[in-house]
Amino acid sequence: MSYLKLYIKELRFVIPSVALFIVMMLALQAWVHTNSTQWDTLGILIPAVCLPLLWLLLWVMIIAYLILYTEWKHKSIYMVMSLPLRGWKLISAKLSAVFSGAAAITVTGGLSVWLLFKDTILSITPSSSFAVMDEGLVMGIVLFVAVLVLLTNTVMLTYLVSRLFRQYPFIIFTCLLFCSFWVLYRLTGMVSPLLSWLPVVEWQSPEAGVFSYSFGTPLIILLLSGLLFAISCWVYEMKLEVE
Repeated sequence: MSYLKLYIKELRFVIPSVALFIVMMLALQAWVHTNSTQWDTLGILIPAVCLPLLWLLLWVMIIAYLILYTEWKHKSIYMVMSLPLRGWKLISAKLSAVFSGAAAITVTGGLSVWLLFKDTILSITPSSSFAVMDEGLVMGIVLFVAVLVLLTNTVMLTYLVSRLFRQYPFIIFTCLLFCSFWVLYRLTGMVSPLLSWLPVVEWQSPEAGVFSYSFGTPLIILLLSGLLFAISCWVYEMKLEVE
C-alpha cells in the first residue's frame, strides 16, 4: 500500500469530524458577531477566537486517539500489520491526516474571524506598525502548530504503549497520558535553560499589554515531538503484537 493511499484512508476518517467542527465554529462566531455590540474586546475575542482554539486542541487529541482506536475496534489492524509497512509510514500518514484536518479548521476559522472581527483585532494591535502585527501572528501560529504536533504525537504514542497491555487498555492509556504530560512539562523546564541564548521578542499592544516570545519554546516542543514520533515507530515495529 502506497503512502498516498494510506493518507487518503486516514483522511476519510478525519473529514466528517472536521466538517462538524467547522459548522459549530462558524455558528459560534456568527452568534458572537450578532451580539458583539454588547461586549468589549475581550468579550468578543474569547468566544470567537480562544474558545475555538481550545476546541481544536481537544479535537486533535480525540482524533489522534480515535484514528488508532478504530483500527483495533474494527480489527483492521490485523490487515495493516500484515502488510510490509514501516512504522514511520503508517504513523506519519495518520499524523498527516490529523494535521490536514487541523489546517482546514484553522484556515477556515482564521478567515471567518478576520472577516467578522477585523476592527476588533486591529484595535488590540499597534496601529503604527502592521509589521509588528504580522510578526506576532507568525510567532503565534508557529507556537500553536508546535503544540498541536506535540499533543498528537503524545496521544498516539500513549495509545500504542497502552496496547502492549492485555487488560484495561483505556485506563492504562489515561494514566499514561497524564504521566506523559507531566514528564514533557519537566523535560521542557530542564531543556529551556540550554536554549536561553535564543532571542526573546517583545511587543506591546494598546489594550492587551506586553507580549514576550522566546524562539526556544517552539524549538523544544518540536524536538520533543520528533522524539515521541521515533519512539512510536519503534513501538509499532518492534514491540506491538496483535492477537
